[in-house]
Amino acid sequence: MAGPSRLGGVLLGFVILALLIAGNVWAFHAVAHTSYLVWYLRNGATIALAASFVGLIWDGVTLRDDLLSAHPLVYLRGCVGLLSVFFYSVSVHLTSPIQGTTGTELGPGSIVGALFDALLSLLALLVIGVVVLAWLLVVAPLNYFITLVSGSLARQELRGQLLRAIVVPRGAGIELATQARGLELPQNAVDVSLARKPFAVTQAITSLVLWLATWTLALSH
Repeated sequence: MAGPSRLGGVLLGFVILALLIAGNVWAFHAVAHTSYLVWYLRNGATIALAASFVGLIWDGVTLRDDLLSAHPLVYLRGCVGLLSVFFYSVSVHLTSPIQGTTGTELGPGSIVGALFDALLSLLALLVIGVVVLAWLLVVAPLNYFITLVSGSLARQELRGQLLRAIVVPRGAGIELATQARGLELPQNAVDVSLARKPFAVTQAITSLVLWLATWTLALSH
């Protein structure tokens, strides 16, 4: 996706991130009586690890490139885009609970069951929506600075800089080989490149970085 490249866009991105971080510092101190940075260090690794599993499924979405970008405004655009995609997908579940049901299924029990499932689904979506919004406002600002480090491998992959590592079965064994990006995989070959899932591997590295930071902080005390 094309994005801003001028210095003004970079500065605007950093200003927005700084405002979000400052707001979180104040809110955590005033409401929770704790440090925003300490909370992030303690919980960020778990959040990133969970996101890495989501990324195994979601990694093909174009917005992943924005979420891995070193450009702060492009990164923020990816965050807002992710929120937009989520709430758009939620809107599908807010249609009539009996829409798409055939006439033979519209007995009293079926209608009650459909309404019951619709209510529980709505509650689940509300909880997920709050979590996603909280991620955008609370986790994403500091996550940008960790991604600058943890996303370097993924950004190389997205730029096509890395060779593809492949495994090719040969009789009872295997053959290890490398291949340039863009070439078709040999028959029966498997791509085992570390960064073949850029978003997922970045979140996994982020989790590791934050775990090491938390461990170092604990040792220092």
